[in-house]
Amino acid sequence: MADSAVVLICIQNPDFINITVTHVYQNFIQFGTIEKILIFERNKPIWKALVQFDSHKSAENALQLNNTIMHGLSILVYESNRKGIEFQARNQYAKYYIAQQTQGIIHSAELPRNDQFSKWLPHSQILPKSQTGMPPLPSQFAETLNFDKVDGNSQYDSEEEVTDDKQEDFSQQFVNTIDNNLTQLLKFSDGHRIFTSQQLPSNQQVEKQIFQSEILPQKKLITKVLYANWFDPNQTTMSMIYNIFSTFGNIQKMIFFKTKCNVLIEYSTEVSVKFLLTNFNEGNPTLFGQKLKVYPSNYEFIFFRNCEEGQLPKNTEEEEFYMGNEASFRYKDNNFKYLVAPSQQIMLTNLKKEFCEEGIIYNTFSKFGAIEKIKIFCEEKNKNKCLIRYQDMESAIQAMAIMHNYDFNKRKIQIFFSKNKS
Repeated sequence: MADSAVVLICIQNPDFINITVTHVYQNFIQFGTIEKILIFERNKPIWKALVQFDSHKSAENALQLNNTIMHGLSILVYESNRKGIEFQARNQYAKYYIAQQTQGIIHSAELPRNDQFSKWLPHSQILPKSQTGMPPLPSQFAETLNFDKVDGNSQYDSEEEVTDDKQEDFSQQFVNTIDNNLTQLLKFSDGHRIFTSQQLPSNQQVEKQIFQSEILPQKKLITKVLYANWFDPNQTTMSMIYNIFSTFGNIQKMIFFKTKCNVLIEYSTEVSVKFLLTNFNEGNPTLFGQKLKVYPSNYEFIFFRNCEEGQLPKNTEEEEFYMGNEASFRYKDNNFKYLVAPSQQIMLTNLKKEFCEEGIIYNTFSKFGAIEKIKIFCEEKNKNKCLIRYQDMESAIQAMAIMHNYDFNKRKIQIFFSKNKS
């Protein structure tokens, strides 16, 4: 074990359960005095945090939670070479624990600390390595866990401002190197999905027990409201934002904060938000040279102030508003048959037959970027389609942003992302 008091926690969280600093504290305080906690990856299927103890011995004790099930979630705990963790005081996803502080924080020395360790972590709950097939962390990843070369200041100052590049670099040091390895670590070596304590077969003799600390609430992190940035206010319009994000589901409301270059989007269902949080950021999509990102929001719905119910506020230079209805929805009955992550290939639908000529399509869409391939499908009942594959994703996103709902001879072209199969 490196002479470090910091451990790295990785929790398989496909349902985006809202795991807070308090939950981490309650489950790791049993191993020693906790000084700091920093959650640095919370809106992906693998949740990540750093915990700093008062001594490396306490951190070493915390490794006992590696390869265990906590509240039905698979958890991995790794040693870290980091000397300590730093973050801004306003960071709501981090917390200092000071011995002299008495209001709002119960120091670990004041918590009941009996010797009945099984009350906290039943031995039967530990998954034997022979059964899990989980290998130890490869030595080549040791450098990844040492964040000393990275500015650890977190910019999570509010739920809707998780945007700073330094914070992306902080988490990406780990993500780029080990995420693929984590996928394997959280599965059996034979390719089977790891079971929770409620699902393990009886022959593995894992009792249906969990920690006696507070059970994780079933409130999920995901609501129907999504937060997205950055948008160039000089080139991006509300209709462009709608054209891009409506392909992932029916949009009920939007607020475009032009001066902040971000937008709040309320979908008709949480399915759209969960899909975007899982898939959108991975491809590093860009629009007009700006890298787009999506994040979860604490808002359960968007409320328009200073206007009557069902009415839109007046647009200003700083803010622009949108309200959808069933007539404007892309998908009927929330049937998301074209739910595909952003790619360099788009699909045009609702085409008139006279538009289905390669020359017309090329002249219309080549202005957004170099086209690799065009494939036209003429079907019965005038349900014609066309696939356009660009050389890069930004061209495809720009084409969708500008050309979706383009009126060609009294018929509006519909544009969706498509998987690169052709």
